[in-house]
Amino acid sequence: MKKRIVDLQAVLHQLQIKYQLVEQDWADNNVNTTLKENINEAFTNMMNRHRDSVIRSNQKKLVNLNGGQIKHQPTKGYINLTKKVLTPDQEELLNFGLN
Repeated sequence: MKKRIVDLQAVLHQLQIKYQLVEQDWADNNVNTTLKENINEAFTNMMNRHRDSVIRSNQKKLVNLNGGQIKHQPTKGYINLTKKVLTPDQEELLNFGLN
């Protein structure tokens, strides 16, 4: 499992570098400002729709696994699928690095 995490972190680093290069190329490109804004807005809308569909799909899977509705807690970085009430220390531990 640790090897997989290390491999994925390396891939993430490579993707971040590529993203920075593409973003710099886009900023340096001599394209009409209005066209650039329209393209950026279209990409943002497309990413938001995709993110929303992934969230809905994952929530549907959780509902199927849980056998009912999930407790949606948008301020937390996790969803408690149990009936156990967590202590503030436990909540802090689960939220560590997620927010």
